[in-house]
Amino acid sequence: MKEWYKEETTKILSYQIPLINQNISVSYNKVTVKYLKSKWGSCSNKKNLNFHYMLSSLPVNIMNYIIVHELVHLIEFNHSERFWDLVKLYDPNYKEHTGLLKIYNDILCF
Repeated sequence: MKEWYKEETTKILSYQIPLINQNISVSYNKVTVKYLKSKWGSCSNKKNLNFHYMLSSLPVNIMNYIIVHELVHLIEFNHSERFWDLVKLYDPNYKEHTGLLKIYNDILCF
């Protein structure tokens, strides 16, 4: 089952990241889908993006919020006011999405 989710998430991200990044226009290197202990996504100072293999189990709008969140970190590598302003620019409903994400975290025992 893990491999199926990993393949599905990889397939979806290969389409969704470039689509979302058309608006944000940041450069990134490698995208990795793997087990992350306590988060849905992360990015490194080397511009690598990492996503939890179960990301594809989330609704598309929440998954897209996570992608936006990580891409914006490549502009602003913290959670400052500027960071959240940029997230809001690319996902005006991000507050709703973060609230829903907390519910899914509980459901999926994350």
